[in-house]
Amino acid sequence: MVNCAPRQKFVTRGWTLIHFHFLLLIVTLALLGFSARAISKMGSDPTTMMSAKAIRLIQNKMQELYQQHMYGKAIDQGHDQIEGYKREWKISENQPLSGNKTLTIKILWSLPNGGTPKSLQHQVVLPTHP
Repeated sequence: MVNCAPRQKFVTRGWTLIHFHFLLLIVTLALLGFSARAISKMGSDPTTMMSAKAIRLIQNKMQELYQQHMYGKAIDQGHDQIEGYKREWKISENQPLSGNKTLTIKILWSLPNGGTPKSLQHQVVLPTHP
């Protein structure tokens, strides 16, 4: 006797192997993107840290010059080196107006450029007016 039951259609429910591979691909690309961004952020941290330190060194020099001025010491310009930073300062008379003085502090530092002998020079210049 021959079985004449009607044929049933094949219905898939749930995840197939192809769905799983696409999901894995999307998750992998997302993780690669996040890791690339994290690595680039780590590379910028030394520059940020050195800039913050340069600003602190400028602030320290401003306070030092202010104290010297309060004790009557005449200062017009100078320079020094501290911890790999070069500081230069200059006091300009009659700037921006007659009878005023302007203090300009410039700080320079270098970072290694990918291990090559060349270096990138950075600077912060801060002019102040009374």
